[in-house]
Amino acid sequence: MGIGYTDANVTVYGYYAIVFIFLVSSVLLFISAFSPHLRKRILFLSPYGLTAKSLIAPGVIAVLMAVLLWIVPFFVQNFIVSPNEITLERPYLENNIAMTRAGFSIDTTRIEIDQYSVGSEISDEMVDKNRATIDNVRLWDPEALLENLRQQQEIRLYYSFNDVDIDRYNIDGDYTQVMISVRELDKDNLDPRSRNWVSMRLKYTHGFGAVLVPVNEVLSQGRPNLLIKDIPPQTELQTVQINQPRIYYGELKNDHVYVNTTEPEFSYPVGDQMTTYFYDGEGGVSIGSFFRKLLYALRFDDYRLLISGYFTEDSRVMFRRNIRERAQALMPFLMLDRDPYPVITEDGRIVWIIDSYTTSSMFPYSQEYYGNLRHFHGNNYIRNSAKIVVDAFNGTVKPYIVDTSDVIMATYQRVFPELFRDFTQMLEDLQRHIRYPVDFFTVQSEMYTAYHMTDPETFYQREDMWEFATERYREGFQQVKPYYVMMEFPDSDSAEFALIMPFTPRGRNVMNAWMAGRSDIPNYGKLNVFTFPRGQQVFGPRQIEARIDQNSEMSQAITLWSQRGSDVIRGNLLVIPLFNEDSLHVMYVEPLFVQAQGTEIPEVRRVIVADQVNVVWAEMFDEAIDLLTERIEALPEFPVLPEEEEVDIQRARELLDQLKRFSAEGNFGAAGERLEELIRMFEPPAQ
Repeated sequence: MGIGYTDANVTVYGYYAIVFIFLVSSVLLFISAFSPHLRKRILFLSPYGLTAKSLIAPGVIAVLMAVLLWIVPFFVQNFIVSPNEITLERPYLENNIAMTRAGFSIDTTRIEIDQYSVGSEISDEMVDKNRATIDNVRLWDPEALLENLRQQQEIRLYYSFNDVDIDRYNIDGDYTQVMISVRELDKDNLDPRSRNWVSMRLKYTHGFGAVLVPVNEVLSQGRPNLLIKDIPPQTELQTVQINQPRIYYGELKNDHVYVNTTEPEFSYPVGDQMTTYFYDGEGGVSIGSFFRKLLYALRFDDYRLLISGYFTEDSRVMFRRNIRERAQALMPFLMLDRDPYPVITEDGRIVWIIDSYTTSSMFPYSQEYYGNLRHFHGNNYIRNSAKIVVDAFNGTVKPYIVDTSDVIMATYQRVFPELFRDFTQMLEDLQRHIRYPVDFFTVQSEMYTAYHMTDPETFYQREDMWEFATERYREGFQQVKPYYVMMEFPDSDSAEFALIMPFTPRGRNVMNAWMAGRSDIPNYGKLNVFTFPRGQQVFGPRQIEARIDQNSEMSQAITLWSQRGSDVIRGNLLVIPLFNEDSLHVMYVEPLFVQAQGTEIPEVRRVIVADQVNVVWAEMFDEAIDLLTERIEALPEFPVLPEEEEVDIQRARELLDQLKRFSAEGNFGAAGERLEELIRMFEPPAQ
């Protein structure tokens, strides 16, 4: 964090004195080589070796070093500085605050701070004014959706969805927040009998297509609405289509393959048959002559390359197919984001965008980062300077500079002028998909919990420390992680894609501020902080979770579902800001998933919505909003069980046995039918 009062006024002069002593000592030693008198009388050096007296000079120097560098600073710090610390350290604290905020881009050049009073109830008027925000509230938890897609859309065992990413697209005229996942090839799941050299290197070479899901839509039986699905990709959309679905470069690729051989590649399955394909792109490197074959055979420990008859002059080898490894090999001086995300371009191709960072631990006076993200530890300067675009079909790597104020990146650009491109050279279609990166925002948010305090005395006393809010997630509690939302900012007339984080005061559960990182051009890179007046209580996520637990209807239904052979999964609780002129309202949304035991298909069963006064739920989000705004008293969804004689116990047992059997066999459709019949049996009669 830079030097303090003791360092600046005592320790530095101690170093000066030590340097002077060493200079004098070196001069004396040099002269002693030509002066026996000096060597014998002053340095006590004998021609026969060291004597006891010859240790006097080094001993004196050691004592002086201890006195000047440790003892004197210790006494000054404890007996002069400590009793007057805030006065003496003020200028150094000011330097630390200013330079830390500059080092992590959380200073006034990046952050705009506004304070809003918070309304208690959400009205119809508030909903209408924030319709774009309401219509894009995320109801699908990424992990729950990933489990769902793996069961419904992997199609074959050798396909895999690595993760689910969040982005936004123009869906037939509507600016819509979506979740997207790419179907990659996972050779580890191939039948062991198929893992021969031809299959592993020539046949199974690429993944196929992607799945696109709107974040806010839930179909009957709690399933996601798949806007793009299946193999080959099927969609009714006009504005988003996949024309080149083949994935040769991705997050799971870590092996080498050969393309353009005489052996056709496996393309995608059709029933029990398979279609084939010959690669016609620009990816990979030509194998060419026997000498090149020999080099590649040595490189990959693959002698078959020399003796196989499958190769021609046009054959190519693809390696470094993991996109992060590929980009890192090209730019080892940059730190890469943990989560690349796919984009479907206007011409129907799939590309990856990787955020990259320049870092340093030498920024003066700035505090080093030691937070949740270990790969950033020890750095006190971080910039998200470049977006790296990797083509999933050809593997081309193109870095674009998005932060021209970063001096480190400016240096790299001068060193490698043909490698880095200006952001204006990125296709407009891709520019619409850049997003504020979660890793960078997490680091900034963590540093801001302390460095929002700019007054040295307040900072010294740690009087206003913040921390990340906490939420109940699945079976336990966790810190809220930054999440993307579509929201209307006060200075904008339309919804923007943003990354937000709610804060609470340290040790308390009430919410006192938000931070939002904006992703859409021309506001990309801006940070907005919305604070609440002191003394006004605003519920934090954990308090809303407690209100849900205390709601007798909700807790009873959750318990009942859990007793029926199902797992109840509580998704992320999202805190959504709604603006109304000079005030701000807070809406809390949490999806509730039910997953039959023995299956991995979570389904949205209820959507919980709350404000500062009410907590409601319904099967559909719109219904829950109506209950919240119109104050309609909903009938209990799951009251106490009816009397036992009203239920056919024998039939219920049969259904439960069938549910377990079908689940174990993997017949999830039949298992779901038995579960639905069980639920209907225990529902109360219509009122």
